[in-house]
Amino acid sequence: MEIAPAVVRLYARCAEIACEVEQAIDDGEPVEELLARSGRLLRAAHSFLRTGERDPAVEAAVEADEAARAGTAAAALAQHREYQWTKRELGRLLGLGPEDVNPLSLDPEREDGADAAARRRAIELRAQLDKKLICWFSRGPCGDFAVVDLDDAAAQSFTGDETPPAACDPCPIPS
Repeated sequence: MEIAPAVVRLYARCAEIACEVEQAIDDGEPVEELLARSGRLLRAAHSFLRTGERDPAVEAAVEADEAARAGTAAAALAQHREYQWTKRELGRLLGLGPEDVNPLSLDPEREDGADAAARRRAIELRAQLDKKLICWFSRGPCGDFAVVDLDDAAAQSFTGDETPPAACDPCPIPS
């Protein structure tokens, strides 16, 4: 299935919103909690360096932290109107039906009652979207490279009338 640039832009916006939500959660977290978490990670690293084995108690605490953060982020995204609209629009443009799983709703570590074929399709769509998103971020929205070396003579001589060579190049990530 070929993924249209509009779908990639919607997917990029969803990723951007998710990052904004994560940053808001980080900004709202008390410093004491951050210090406690980094202290647990530091003790785990020292223990691992000393014994060569992971500490199960620390691993459980880290997993509990990650689960709590994921739950908070999921709740915030469920209430975010733009994210929900963009997610629905993405599903519509991908041609998802009521029996399909939206790639943005997919939690690879959790079974949510969807049948195996629908989950497999969502995983494949998510992988394709991730590849296209990487290509989209590595190039500007117009097809030229987003990061240009200003000392490059070709970049300095570009007048805007011709098509830059990067616009014609295929995505560097194999399908």
